[in-house]
Amino acid sequence: MYHEDKHFPRGGEFLPERWLKDEPESTGCPSAKNAHPFLFLPFGFGPRACIGLRMANLEMELLVARITRQFEYRWNYDELKLVSSLVNIPENELRFEMVEADE
Repeated sequence: MYHEDKHFPRGGEFLPERWLKDEPESTGCPSAKNAHPFLFLPFGFGPRACIGLRMANLEMELLVARITRQFEYRWNYDELKLVSSLVNIPENELRFEMVEADE
C-alpha cells in the first residue's frame, strides 16, 4: 500500500524528505505532505499496536545515549545572553563543539 502511486506519487522511490512539512513543494511528494497523520503507521496504533514498538523506541534511546557518550561537549563562544520572558530564552542559537572523548 505504501508503494502505490495512488497514495504516494513516486512511491517506489526512497524519498525521506517527502515527510518534511517545511520543504518546498518541488521536493519529495506534495500529496504526502498533506496526507492524514494516521496514513503511515508502521507499528500500528492503539491497543492493537505492535508490542515491539516500545522495544524499538528503547533501542533508539540506547543508541543515542551510546553515541552521545563518545563525545565531550564544549561551549567555546562568547558569554551566553538571555532574553527574559516567562522563562529565560537564549538570544542566539546554542552552539556546542563536539570533541571525541578520551576513554
